[in-house]
Amino acid sequence: MFTYILSFDPINSKMSNGQVFSHIRSNRHVVSWYNAFPGTIIFKAELTISILSELLREFFENQPFILSCAAPQNMGGAQSQEIWEWINTGVIHALSPP
Repeated sequence: MFTYILSFDPINSKMSNGQVFSHIRSNRHVVSWYNAFPGTIIFKAELTISILSELLREFFENQPFILSCAAPQNMGGAQSQEIWEWINTGVIHALSPP
């Protein structure tokens, strides 16, 4: 299973953030996803980056996008503990209330 980050410009693209997110969610090779913010979707899939890039190139109709294969241990930023758990393990466990 690979973790991918898809970045695109939802303002200047033919595709809206909702259309791209819907496309990712409906892909049978994508097992889980997170719409981090407009223009950035993190997802997990078993396909290689070259195959996914080609599929996305067709979907985006040659509009610009970046697809990166992310190594969870090399990621950082500000997200909830639940999201970091999903990025690192592929599983989300509900957080206990404080």
